[in-house]
Amino acid sequence: MKQDDMFASRGVENATALRALEEAARRLSVEVRYENLRDDDVNISSGMCQMKGGMIVIIDKRLDTEHRWRALAAAIRHISSESQVFLPPLARELIEKV
Repeated sequence: MKQDDMFASRGVENATALRALEEAARRLSVEVRYENLRDDDVNISSGMCQMKGGMIVIIDKRLDTEHRWRALAAAIRHISSESQVFLPPLARELIEKV
């Protein structure tokens, strides 16, 4: 079964996945921002950066909900694996599978 089908077969909607991952980011003290990353001169994509001592994930707000949650899961993946913070099971599963 393909990864996309796995979440769909469990009835996990994209909006639910995104909310679970936004909650996981909050628990990990990671700020999530949705910004317009369009720039004709520079190739900019969603990702994580460190600013003023805190971690921030910036996601292109032009992305659809599925691509938003996938970008967020990929960005916080390495933090969650090192953290002792409890993450909801759905968020943990999404992070591990992306």
